[in-house]
Amino acid sequence: MTQLASRIRRGLGGSALLPLAFVVWRNMKGWSPQLAVRNKRARQASKLPIPPGRLIFSATGTRDVSWFLRTGELTVQGLRAALDDLKRPIESFRAVLDLGCGCGRVLRQWSAVPGPHFFGTDYNPDGVKWAAENLEGIPQHQRDRGVVALRRCNVRPGLRHFGVHAPA
Repeated sequence: MTQLASRIRRGLGGSALLPLAFVVWRNMKGWSPQLAVRNKRARQASKLPIPPGRLIFSATGTRDVSWFLRTGELTVQGLRAALDDLKRPIESFRAVLDLGCGCGRVLRQWSAVPGPHFFGTDYNPDGVKWAAENLEGIPQHQRDRGVVALRRCNVRPGLRHFGVHAPA
């Protein structure tokens, strides 16, 4: 496969088709009918909406929905274990910031946790926009201001918005 890809790249190297060929290759890389079936099942089984493949790929480098969900769960389990070792369970915090929250892979896992206000930020406004429009529990007035609330969770694009404070 590598030889074929190299021959195609050399053949298209001087043409304007190379950027288009790269986009096609990137979108098809890793795709299979089995993945499409697994993704469909995972989307149907999920209680919360799942971002489109392009946002999952942007955040994780794969379009595998099951992997996206499972690694979010594993991340939360790891964070919980580390905080429990420190005798500071997540529920003991007033606020939690997920830096690089993407489209909510980890934040979605905290939706049922009582206690802290969850905040997220990411450089990718598309992921933040998706979260604002699709994760449940988001009041309309907050959507209009570009703030997303996943049950006491604010997600904003970029670091310039750190003036936001947890609701009282």
